[in-house]
Amino acid sequence: ALMILDNWSRDFPLDPLPHALRARIFRGVGRLAEAEAAYRRAAELEPASLDHRQNLADVLLDARRADVAIPIFMELTTKPTTSDY
Repeated sequence: ALMILDNWSRDFPLDPLPHALRARIFRGVGRLAEAEAAYRRAAELEPASLDHRQNLADVLLDARRADVAIPIFMELTTKPTTSDY
């Protein structure tokens, strides 16, 4: 699956979806640093996405990095943004 996502992100470098999917895989197997990096990249590519930032904050909490996660949660609850839906 990761090979497919690598090819996808190489062929479509501005698409955040392969990065978000990669992050889900890494999070599922406990590779939280890699999940964090992938969600950060997805959020960079699609800054209006609430999902990417929410998932990033969730991974940071999983990694016991509340000091980094809390500002993201605060931003999500205080700034008006465009929803993914």
